[in-house]
Amino acid sequence: MSLPRRVVLVVGATGQTGVQVARCLAQESLHCSRGSITFQEPDCVLFLVRSFEKGETKLQGLLNGSSGAGQPGQSQCFLLHCADVSDPACLREAFDQAAKIAGGHPVSHVVNTLGTTDRNDSPERSILTATQNLMKESIRVGVKRFVHCGVAYVTRPEAMVAKVLNCMAKNIIGYHAMAEDVIRSAAQ
Repeated sequence: MSLPRRVVLVVGATGQTGVQVARCLAQESLHCSRGSITFQEPDCVLFLVRSFEKGETKLQGLLNGSSGAGQPGQSQCFLLHCADVSDPACLREAFDQAAKIAGGHPVSHVVNTLGTTDRNDSPERSILTATQNLMKESIRVGVKRFVHCGVAYVTRPEAMVAKVLNCMAKNIIGYHAMAEDVIRSAAQ
């Protein structure tokens, strides 16, 4: 029996955490078996980026067409453009384009590594609104697994580190906490 095609979308793939997640998904062979559960590497990994140029630079060597990419045991890897994940229409277009790149198969797994991009970025828009839109699109296309990479101290807002970060970065930890609530609500 063949398993359904696994199409993984990494959101925030050029960020600090996203690059590490992208490398692991693209290069690691995940074949193993535990009891009746079989794990298998993705067939196709799509890296959602705002800029193709930045994506090609940060994800060098992972993309199909790169030397060393597409070797046996590695997934097919492509860049997917979305100028703004906080824009529902732009994100919907990206999910639809993802299915075309993956041979008509919809995204089955999403890894969310969203964060703010610079000091002028609004955490409300780049984390909370973007995560809300991402959850809506994931539900629309029938994503089976949604993995959210949050931040430390979300569950400990009274910790000194959290207070300092929130003061310096426009309540960034608070917005990550609200994004996690959005995900939990959508999962029910």
